[in-house]
Amino acid sequence: MSKLSIAVRACALPVSVLSLAVTAPSSADIVTMESNTALSTEGLAAFTGSMEYVYLGANVGTLTVSLTNTTDASIGGYLTAFMFRAPGEYGSLTSVLTSSTYAGMTDIPAGSNGSPFPGSWIGGAGIGGTWLGSGSPNPGVAVGDTGQWVFSITGAMASSLSAPACWQAPCRSSRRPSRGSAR
Repeated sequence: MSKLSIAVRACALPVSVLSLAVTAPSSADIVTMESNTALSTEGLAAFTGSMEYVYLGANVGTLTVSLTNTTDASIGGYLTAFMFRAPGEYGSLTSVLTSSTYAGMTDIPAGSNGSPFPGSWIGGAGIGGTWLGSGSPNPGVAVGDTGQWVFSITGAMASSLSAPACWQAPCRSSRRPSRGSAR
């Protein structure tokens, strides 16, 4: 099975780091995601979501990411960024954000820093087009809201990529192992 990972950043007071659990039938092009608050550093932010990958032909596919902020309303907070990547065997892939339901969360370019998660990221979306962001978290996904982002994925191995590949690529930091993480 091919693999892809995602890291999600949430702004809550204080900022929390989460690990995600995922369920995905092996033949599906869609995976569902759910935060694992018990494995987070602060135990605050929570979300559910999905990733769908559709190969369009030639060297192009579409990745759709949907995230719902399920953080307890008494805690509050916003999902402010996410990034994704595929394992090295997929070679060089690029992404471009083609549509978003959150205008303030713009394209994070390939190769951006996703600290504390090391490695090369294909892309993502974040407030101001960055992982760490700055200023107000208000342009992010508020508690109870859902955002959707569509990316055009281009590369020689686009025909072999799948949503599970985009989700399950190694996403590890020296502080906490995980297959998908939120910050």
